[in-house]
Amino acid sequence: MEVPRRDLELSSGGVCMRSLCVVLCCFLWVILFFALTSCGGGGGGSGESLPPPTITSVTVSCSPNSIAVNQTSKCSATVTGTGNFSSAVTWSVDNGAIDQSGNYTAPASATTATVKATSVEDTTKSGTATITVTSPVTVIVLGPSGPLNAGASRTFNAVVLNSSNTAVTWSVVEPNGGSIAQDGVYTAPATPGTYSVKATAHADSSAWGTTPVPVVIPEGHIPGYDVGVDYHAYGADFLHTAFITIYDRPDIRQTVRTQLQGMADHGATVISTHIWFVTEPGTDNFGETWRATFPMSDQEQTNLRTYAQDVAAARGSGGNQLRLDICFGWLGAADYTMGSPTTGLGATPITASEFTSRVELTTDKVLAAVGDVTRPDGVHVVDTVYLELEVMIGAKANQDWFMTTHYPRFVSVVSQAGFQPAVYFIVADTQDDVLQDGYIDALYPVLNGHRSMYWVYRTMKFMADQGLSIPPRIDFSYYVPSTGATYPQLLTRVLDDADATLPSLGAQRSYGVAETFYYLEDTQRREFGQAFAAEADAKSRLHLVCFWTTPDGGGPGVNVAYPFAIEDYLPPPPP
Repeated sequence: MEVPRRDLELSSGGVCMRSLCVVLCCFLWVILFFALTSCGGGGGGSGESLPPPTITSVTVSCSPNSIAVNQTSKCSATVTGTGNFSSAVTWSVDNGAIDQSGNYTAPASATTATVKATSVEDTTKSGTATITVTSPVTVIVLGPSGPLNAGASRTFNAVVLNSSNTAVTWSVVEPNGGSIAQDGVYTAPATPGTYSVKATAHADSSAWGTTPVPVVIPEGHIPGYDVGVDYHAYGADFLHTAFITIYDRPDIRQTVRTQLQGMADHGATVISTHIWFVTEPGTDNFGETWRATFPMSDQEQTNLRTYAQDVAAARGSGGNQLRLDICFGWLGAADYTMGSPTTGLGATPITASEFTSRVELTTDKVLAAVGDVTRPDGVHVVDTVYLELEVMIGAKANQDWFMTTHYPRFVSVVSQAGFQPAVYFIVADTQDDVLQDGYIDALYPVLNGHRSMYWVYRTMKFMADQGLSIPPRIDFSYYVPSTGATYPQLLTRVLDDADATLPSLGAQRSYGVAETFYYLEDTQRREFGQAFAAEADAKSRLHLVCFWTTPDGGGPGVNVAYPFAIEDYLPPPPP
């Protein structure tokens, strides 16, 4: 049957529409395919994913793997596996300590430590390493510990622990500290001090041991007899090496500390330091360090305290410790012999009331500086504080006013601080005057035949008459040169004169030589010094000798500086 034209046209159009739908569907499937394959994660377009990461092993190594106690070792870990894995590890140890960077620290005792590294990726996987912790090589030096005379010898032995190699090398730590042979025989130097012998292990050059050797000058000891130095300058040039005003300088302090130790090593038990108050505040001291300020400045007060602490810290190689005596001197702005109390005193001048105010302030500052300074044994380092040196009432202008005005308060405040207040006197005569048996005194018959006590007696008589305190020990400077008589003869005569006259004023038969010669010639100094030692040994009346240094310690124009042969004033050692 013939199909009508319209139906034929519709039929053709339906075919076309179906064909178009097929094409569109195929196109969409292609797009979807590529979309799905592009989201498949790499794989070269294959559409297959990578396997998950896996850890196969953890290996640990530590270097070094044998260390001494308290030492360190560096540990590292190697992690192997497949896939995209992390190589991080967590560190732990059963003995000692380890940080998360692998730094191991050994404990304080020998042991075996197991260091463990655990994978962060897979905590079931770990590795270990063993570190052996050993006791260190140790050296112990054995030998006598008591004082050794200069120039003498002593044998030491060394024990080496934790090593089969027990050999050592011997040495002396300090330069010029003596010598030691490789069999351990030590020979002391001529200079006293505390030195150290050292044994170093052949097995480990970082392992060594030492022991101190106190080297002393052979000298005796007399109970109640002290020998010391009038020490206020570190060099012979008194004007520029007096040190209290510049003790805040580290180099000056170190020099003085070295000298203090040396004097203690030589047997000194007393250091007597003079401070001269000279300079008006705010004025020039002309570059001369001996000139302290009147009144004492805050810096000088601090300096004195530091110095006293250094004296307290010194301990001689023989075990002796130092005491410190302090003496005031008044010159320049503080020179009370210039002017008068009514017209003004000192080089400035200042009124008597101002002068007294400054003396009291200076005294109080000194006491505040040293009042609580003690030695390691708990003893106050300061013993005696002198208001004035070489007091000679009647010979020095205004000294009667100075003493009556200032000494009573001085005695009170110094005593309250726990120290001995004093002044010291002067014996400075020729040999002929001292030995003048026929001397007749025009005022005081008690002095007849005792010329050496001329100024000592007169000054003490004034003090007694004025009600001023007489010191329990009579100290004086002693400058009696010999022109033929022996030194013991002259010294004994002076002390006999004191015994014959001073007890009448209430004084005890107890004496100290606050200043005297230090001769530079060895034989002369030894003979002179032994006169004091022999006197102290024979009788119980002489308790102190301090020799002067600078200026003029060796006689007029002869200045003396460290080092000092203090042993010349000490008795010889017992046989």
